[in-house]
Amino acid sequence: MYCTEFLHSNGTCVACPVCLPGEQLSEDCGFGDGGEGVCILCEEGKFSTETGVAPCRRCTQCRLLNRLLEATCSPTSDALCGRCLPGYYELRSMTGEAELLCVPCYHRDTVHRECLLLTPQGSKTLVLIGSATASLIFGVALLLWNVWYFCYLSTSVFCLFD
Repeated sequence: MYCTEFLHSNGTCVACPVCLPGEQLSEDCGFGDGGEGVCILCEEGKFSTETGVAPCRRCTQCRLLNRLLEATCSPTSDALCGRCLPGYYELRSMTGEAELLCVPCYHRDTVHRECLLLTPQGSKTLVLIGSATASLIFGVALLLWNVWYFCYLSTSVFCLFD
């Protein structure tokens, strides 16, 4: 709670200017000091939801919490964060309360639903394969490249594709 009075030069206590949501005082006022301040808009990246003398607060940065942004911060409201980013999951307390920070999925996580499908629909998916499969794929690709190169250099009947 802020003391909302300052000591005027004439020796009387005077109430500090009261700012609307989205505003803050241009200088400290209260506890006997101030009085020259006026209400100014919250600077970009900050907000104020209450009427009074409290300073504007820094907007929540959803990306730092590993969450999707649902609504951007405005001078009168904080940003609203949504679900965890792909590849992250919510930590829950024993009482079921969700933490604000989302935690990265670990390799082969089968416990958290969010970690089973790491990418949203329509984005590129990373598929992990074993070394034997990788060797086979490389061998087939090399064979196909050799056939293409042979056909590129020759006029063999084998290479006539119709």
